Amino acid sequence: MAELLEENADEWMAVAGRISDDLLEIIRQSPVQISGLLREVQGMTEEQLREVREVARSLRKENE
Repeated sequence: MAELLEENADEWMAVAGRISDDLLEIIRQSPVQISGLLREVQGMTEEQLREVREVARSLRKENE
C-alpha cells in the first residue's frame, strides 16, 4: 500500500507497530550489536542519523 501511495514502507510499518521481515533477519543475525547500535543513536537528530548511515554505507563498501 505504501508503494502505491509513494510513501516509505518502513514508516508505515512503524506506525502499525510492526517490523519488516528483512529488518527482523538483520536483528536475528547480530542481536547484541544491533540493539547496542540502536540504543546509541537514540535521541540523535535527523542530520546526525544521516551521517551515521553514510559512515555505515562507506564501511560496508570497504568490505565488499
